[in-house]
Amino acid sequence: MNLPIDKILERADDALSDATFNFEHERYVACVNRAYYAVFYCIAALLEHKQIYVKTHQGSHNKFNELYLKTGLMAPILNDSLDVVFSLRQAGDYDFRVEITTTEAIAALEHARTFLIATKSYFDI
Repeated sequence: MNLPIDKILERADDALSDATFNFEHERYVACVNRAYYAVFYCIAALLEHKQIYVKTHQGSHNKFNELYLKTGLMAPILNDSLDVVFSLRQAGDYDFRVEITTTEAIAALEHARTFLIATKSYFDI
């Protein structure tokens, strides 16, 4: 594994740790934000592995779907994880009428953990 992928996955670990910290302090909006970024960094590492560079989050999601899910390199259930954490992050960050619940924050953490485990497994870490 090359250094950039290691560094990207280190950020994913840090984001998940931050998400957990925020959950423990009942900061659920921050929790789902950091959970999403843990997933996003995993996707960034996977795309880096294939030397694919995109400029937007949606572009990253699309390329991940195309290169890893549709080809069977990663489990299709990860698309559900991505959808859940992305939707929660969008709602928490941009819809000021929305309150992220404890249940939603727990779900975001679980999806982010699942995604990180699957990504590390892909890289045999």
